[in-house]
Amino acid sequence: MNEALERIEQIVTTTVEKYRLLQKEREECQKEVERLKVQLQEKEAEVMRLRRERQQATEDLEREVATLREERSQMNQKLSELLNKLTSLSLSEAGVDVDSDR
Repeated sequence: MNEALERIEQIVTTTVEKYRLLQKEREECQKEVERLKVQLQEKEAEVMRLRRERQQATEDLEREVATLREERSQMNQKLSELLNKLTSLSLSEAGVDVDSDR
């Protein structure tokens, strides 16, 4: 009978020790989960910041492209006007030469 009680006492002691270890492990896991949640929130905030920056950079580039296209259009217009002036000058000079040759 004494042996049976000792065995039961040993089983209870072992069970209590295992239970305490499991509780401690559970607490550590909960702390790790909380740490990872904070880390995830930080990463999500970083991703959102990077997305906003990328969107801003895209918008800036689009504005720059539009400005450059407008500048190119203005330059083409000026070049066309200059070409027309040169052409008309050439024609005028050719006309004068033709007249002077007569």
